[in-house]
Amino acid sequence: MKRIILSLLFILSLTQLFGAIDPFYKEVLQRGYELIPGDSVRFPDGSACSINAFNSGECGQEWMTEDYCVPEGSSVWDNDKCCEGLEPYLEEGVDGQETCQKIQEAEDGIGSYFSSKTVLYFFMGVLIPLGLFVILAISVKKKMSKNLE
Repeated sequence: MKRIILSLLFILSLTQLFGAIDPFYKEVLQRGYELIPGDSVRFPDGSACSINAFNSGECGQEWMTEDYCVPEGSSVWDNDKCCEGLEPYLEEGVDGQETCQKIQEAEDGIGSYFSSKTVLYFFMGVLIPLGLFVILAISVKKKMSKNLE
């Protein structure tokens, strides 16, 4: 019984993984630089510094250029930073960070309702918890029937 409850709590906690990314990492992630342990950033030439120092302008200024764009699928904070042909997008009703995506209007309107993310969130948010509740109900019913005997 405890395992089932712990499993349910674990599955429900997974939804927190899809939340917005901390803006502390904004410049590093939008520019496509590598995050390294210790809250540091590695630049294309192999040099590195702390993210605090990069954000405050103490190091890496040669990498703090304004002429960058965020590629498709990457997180974006500034709406005007997506590469050409892309727009910031986050499915309606979904928590998380916007990503740069090609926005296409579906001819019949169905495509916008059945994207791969919609199916994923449906599976994670509805089917998995429902399955866990069914398993929990069956185990409780079995224990109750054993206690009545």
